[in-house]
Amino acid sequence: MKNIIFVVTIFTFVTYTLFIVYQQEKILDEGQVVILKTAPVDPRDMFRGEYVILRYEIEQEAYDNLSVYQKPLDRGKVYVSLNKDYRGVAYVERTMTYDYDLRPNSLYIKGEIKNDRVRFADLEQYYVTEGLGSKIEEIPAGKLFVEIRIKDGNARVVRLLDDNLEPIELSL
Repeated sequence: MKNIIFVVTIFTFVTYTLFIVYQQEKILDEGQVVILKTAPVDPRDMFRGEYVILRYEIEQEAYDNLSVYQKPLDRGKVYVSLNKDYRGVAYVERTMTYDYDLRPNSLYIKGEIKNDRVRFADLEQYYVTEGLGSKIEEIPAGKLFVEIRIKDGNARVVRLLDDNLEPIELSL
């Protein structure tokens, strides 16, 4: 009996893990491509390797777009409807506190209000090759963009882009 419970537990754990990986890959494979203007911050973590924390222009835009009555005191889930400019760079069309306010087939991203701005936790960290974090951090404000994929409001970073929206190829 103990062996059966052990096998079922392991099977359940492996199945759940594979499902999580499948969900993340589905966003990258089927998600809509969006480009966001960003600025890098803080490039290193001793345990997880080198990464860049990214802050996005739309974080403040999305917060400013909320009415006074929609702004929770500290935390709250929001849905940020996006549109694209002539270059394909996303900007905030409107920010909503309820998902039923979304238009059908609209391009949106899920966020959270924290410290008077909207945060996109899934897009904040971008892992880089050891030694390249400081080079990315040196890119001037307004010259760094991020290509992301969005599916059903969930987003993942694909790659970093320069001011011409070309992939950044850094080497040591």
